[in-house]
Amino acid sequence: PAAAAGTVPPAATATAATGGGEESAAPAGGVPAAPAAAAEASSFSPVTATAENPAFSAPIAVTPGAALAAAPAETLTDQTELGPLPRLSKTGIKPWIYYGRDYARSDKPMIAVMVTGLGFNRKMVEDAVRLPPAISLAFSPYGPSGNIWAAAARAAGHEIFIELPAEPADYPASDPGPHGLLTSNNPQENLTRLRWVMTRMPGYVGLYLPPQERLTANADAAAPLLQFIASRGVMLVLGAATLPEAAERLLTTLVLPVVRADIYSGEESTVDFSGLLLQLEDLAHRNGRALLVVQASPGVFKVLGDWAQRIEEKGYSLAPVSALARIPNS
Repeated sequence: PAAAAGTVPPAATATAATGGGEESAAPAGGVPAAPAAAAEASSFSPVTATAENPAFSAPIAVTPGAALAAAPAETLTDQTELGPLPRLSKTGIKPWIYYGRDYARSDKPMIAVMVTGLGFNRKMVEDAVRLPPAISLAFSPYGPSGNIWAAAARAAGHEIFIELPAEPADYPASDPGPHGLLTSNNPQENLTRLRWVMTRMPGYVGLYLPPQERLTANADAAAPLLQFIASRGVMLVLGAATLPEAAERLLTTLVLPVVRADIYSGEESTVDFSGLLLQLEDLAHRNGRALLVVQASPGVFKVLGDWAQRIEEKGYSLAPVSALARIPNS
């Protein structure tokens, strides 16, 4: 359940990984203040707030016990030169389950929401973390303080995901950045870049592949990446309902939990967001479940927050994204 507006729970300590295996305690009853600038986006190291881009404006009240499992868990982590890389434990524990948010199954239709595009704008991250904790959050791997903001999100109970910088359909007009996964790269270069992406922050449940990408249309480029993702025990969220045929065939051969967006709302969307939420409810009512993936924007947060506070009363169950993978689709 979401934290009641304006409430600060009794003293509780959450831990936020600050890089290099160090942890810092959160203030009692709140999410750790999230520094927002680092010397270099690619470094996994402690960061501090600056006057130009300060920490969260105020502690964020959370429900007692909302914080997710501490991360990185030693048994689920390979410490690499790039940072902590998730892995299956020797006893078969999977990171996507261990780091996921608990969810009690009910007979109500399940609705999951994931907000993407986080990691650069402090105000947007703060607004996202203040959403009900069942809403999952996806961070860019390039955010200068992504590891700290992501830890704050987890302390508030949000599942976190990392966005894959896959080659977009209009590349090079749109650039996926210096660690972009490009069809023109050789497989080893893309794997090196993927490892960099997957070591940006600890405690994430999975990776998010945006829609309108063309990486998966190239089977030779996509196969080693999907196989590596599957081998690390994390899940995959697709912004598109389907992938090219070769990629879909490959997914059937992998032990890789995959969840697909039923509705996607991008940054440039002109569709009425309240109307999309009604469509989401209708899909969940008809299919028993539905996933909305929405790009973060100032106009989204208030509408989404108000809607999420009422959705249980309307007969639906607000679920974390991982619940859609844990519970078979009947």
